[in-house]
Amino acid sequence: MKTPTKQLISQSEVNLSQIQLIVRARLNYLWQALTAAIVRKPEVQIWQTGNRAGKTWWNVYNPNTGELAKLGSEQEVRIWLEQSYYKR
Repeated sequence: MKTPTKQLISQSEVNLSQIQLIVRARLNYLWQALTAAIVRKPEVQIWQTGNRAGKTWWNVYNPNTGELAKLGSEQEVRIWLEQSYYKR
């Protein structure tokens, strides 16, 4: 009988290899999430509010600068956003 020249990989080596791949994938995912959280800047928040008399206005908040504004129209919001963008 001839002895095979290829070595058989034991089941424990396969399991260890799979575990290493899983651990690497999870560490990579965590690293990507961490760097995205650090690098990504919070986005401008916009919401509409009103009072009992029926008057409504737009609120805009830029967490990067701390600016908050109450505006009377969507057009004013657009202008505010453009000005906020060009201040960077």
